[in-house]
Amino acid sequence: MEVVLETKNLSKKFKKITAVDNLSLCVYRGDVFGFLGPNGAGKSTTIRMLTSLIYPDEGEIFIFNKKLSPSSKSVLKKVGAIVESPDFYLYLTAYKNLEILARLYGFTPTKNQIMEILDFVGLANRWNSKVKTFSHGMKQRLGIAQALLHNPELIILDEPTTGLDPQGMKEIRELVISLSKDKGKTIFISSHLLHEVELIANRMIIINKGQKVVEGYVKDLLDKDKAQYVFQVSNIDEAKNVLVSMNLIPGEDFRINQNEITISTKKVSATDLNKTFVQKGIDVFAFYPRRTLEEYFLEITHGQK
Repeated sequence: MEVVLETKNLSKKFKKITAVDNLSLCVYRGDVFGFLGPNGAGKSTTIRMLTSLIYPDEGEIFIFNKKLSPSSKSVLKKVGAIVESPDFYLYLTAYKNLEILARLYGFTPTKNQIMEILDFVGLANRWNSKVKTFSHGMKQRLGIAQALLHNPELIILDEPTTGLDPQGMKEIRELVISLSKDKGKTIFISSHLLHEVELIANRMIIINKGQKVVEGYVKDLLDKDKAQYVFQVSNIDEAKNVLVSMNLIPGEDFRINQNEITISTKKVSATDLNKTFVQKGIDVFAFYPRRTLEEYFLEITHGQK
């Protein structure tokens, strides 16, 4: 497999704070690579190093097998990126913004080229609208359009769904999937939301406090059988008795918090358990899967120091 992006022992400090600590990762051509970690984990610092906005104290970055350095920024011509929130000229139209930004990249696009990109991100019908009238989600999509202007092979997205409502998150998610499947782009996308990355990424890395926690294929790292399920029921005591009668152990296979029971076991399926509750006359008000990034950290780092 062709390596598109690689870091080796990357480190960055700000005074006494180590933001990124000896970080190595590898992204292959065609990956949708999830870059995961809680807020403050070092994701944005890493991305700023990948895009030459800041430089590492130690370590190396390779993009398309070429070492990235202050004197070799030409390799970034193959990279499109949104770092943090995209900025635009708010009193200019979407079309005019892209036209100006393209010229900053060093080329003059045709109207058809700009309109094709706006169409791809779902903004063709707003091409002549001033950006100040755009919602946050529309600005995020315009940011992706900006990153696509020079037809890059690698696209780096820094928390593109932050601040979006569920519909906006869905639109960005579908756009990323289309970039990968329809446009053949390699995507490096950072997030603090495990479930978002789980829906779109084939490979991922999780970092915490600037260090790698785990890296690999999503399907291998996230065992579907270990997903937790939350039940909101009418009678907690009776529900607990049902679980114990099924040889489930409190504290190990399930936890109780007020009117919620969180199940985390392979001994019984959540669907069968839901049926059993109903048969026993226990009302189930809600039943949904849950696996937070924080819980996954605890799971994979259990016993580590």
